[in-house]
Amino acid sequence: MPDFKTIMYRHWCTKCQDWEFFKIEKIVVIDSVPDENAKTKRWVCTECGTEHVDVMLKDIPKEKLAEQRQRYIKSKEEKMIKAYKSFFQSSQQSQMEQFIHMFSEPEIGIEIVEADAGQKYIDEENQRIRTEEREKRIAERNQRLADYAPYRKLGRNDKCLCGSDKKYKKCCQPKFQDLE
Repeated sequence: MPDFKTIMYRHWCTKCQDWEFFKIEKIVVIDSVPDENAKTKRWVCTECGTEHVDVMLKDIPKEKLAEQRQRYIKSKEEKMIKAYKSFFQSSQQSQMEQFIHMFSEPEIGIEIVEADAGQKYIDEENQRIRTEEREKRIAERNQRLADYAPYRKLGRNDKCLCGSDKKYKKCCQPKFQDLE
């Protein structure tokens, strides 16, 4: 069921030099045969009325980027909380209540879509680094398990296999202790 909401997009306005709200305006095509590549809508700043143009993140002041990234993170958290609450509300409602809710008045209001200001790239890069670190730890552990395999059946007081002529408990057992 569609909600009747106004959607406002927060993007960098080159004229205002700040993160401002943009709304979509439809462009009316006067020609009888419109060009397939022609824009049918444009984004316009609600403050100054200028059309949105793509901007490189390096051209935006760092403090403004940080502010917008915080807004973006906060909006993601709020959406997750809202989805979490609605999931548990719907699971507790009876089928009749859910049916009635489907045909009730839709939500009317303003939905704000925040620009990520490069935060998605930062999150993806952090996720890639964490994945690489996890894979490295798994590979190291697997290598340690392979190194430990010949020692697995040794008793504490048996001669160590490394050739040091010491007992296993005094030589290599401490380095494999967490694997035993």
